Amino acid sequence: MLIYQSIDNTYQEHVVTFWEAVRRIRDSEPLYQLPPDGRMIISTLHINDCFILGLSQKEIHQRLNSGISLWENVYRVQRISSKYYEFRQVYDLDVYDQSYPNYVRILNFSSRKTGWLTHNPFKVSISVLGEITPFYKLLKVPEMH
Repeated sequence: MLIYQSIDNTYQEHVVTFWEAVRRIRDSEPLYQLPPDGRMIISTLHINDCFILGLSQKEIHQRLNSGISLWENVYRVQRISSKYYEFRQVYDLDVYDQSYPNYVRILNFSSRKTGWLTHNPFKVSISVLGEITPFYKLLKVPEMH
């Protein structure tokens, strides 16, 4: 799943099918490509990808620099389909518990309760030793004086 910003500044999704992915890899093309109406790639989603939810980039940057734990905000993608993304906290093993904060569902790209902009997913990678690092480069956050 590719989440991107379109020319009219709205968030859109593009599902990369299995066969489309196979063709692109066989032709040595990038797996994710911005559609014709796209301006910028926001994120990609795969099952078990990890994201920080509920924090702004500024808060993530401050916590990473000061050593404050992010684990209560780290979720993994449990299920995905068109405009239906389910996230579960990484350390939660009860796959049937659908209560917040263990489970978050994103159904649209708005800033309402189940919106992408409300939860502000930020993709991260987790090392074997449990170190959380941004998957994408963090935007430069201005210093506060």
